[in-house]
Amino acid sequence: MRWYAVKIEETYPDIFGAPLTEEAASNIVFMDIFRPAAAFYALWWVIFLIWMVKQGRFNSKKLTGYDTIYHNNMLNKSFAKPCQFDSENPTSILPVFIYMIIHGVLSMLAIAWSWLTFNS
Repeated sequence: MRWYAVKIEETYPDIFGAPLTEEAASNIVFMDIFRPAAAFYALWWVIFLIWMVKQGRFNSKKLTGYDTIYHNNMLNKSFAKPCQFDSENPTSILPVFIYMIIHGVLSMLAIAWSWLTFNS
């Protein structure tokens, strides 16, 4: 977005608020990029966690015929093992929390990585 800020602003006025000059872009600090994205993600994370605890963990192709990304990921042992997922007890709450913590950490790292790409 940094290199095409003017074109993006013309197409989507006042939506992204990208700096329109190189001088303005060079004044952007890490938290200017990290804070809004992390706040939006955190809001989604809380809402999704509440849904997963109350309903989502009970949905899978095997249990209800409706799959979720969580249960789909748990079919892969590379995901299931670190989350302590047990296919004998697929609605256990602990793997949901572990999954969401891992998801949160990796998402925060991805958001932080965006600062590096913005400045490259």
